[in-house]
Amino acid sequence: MTSAVERAADLCAWVLSTSDWHLQVHPSMDVGVAALRPDGRTVAVMAATDSD
Repeated sequence: MTSAVERAADLCAWVLSTSDWHLQVHPSMDVGVAALRPDGRTVAVMAATDSD
């Protein structure tokens, strides 16, 4: 099953974004990951922040 997941992930276009808003505290406070799926019409997105 792992190999099937790896093959599917290889077909996606990946984007990683971060924010410099918290750089004075810690560089990895805001992060986002997006994957454009092979059909070119759907996107999977995960974003996280650790701001108060």
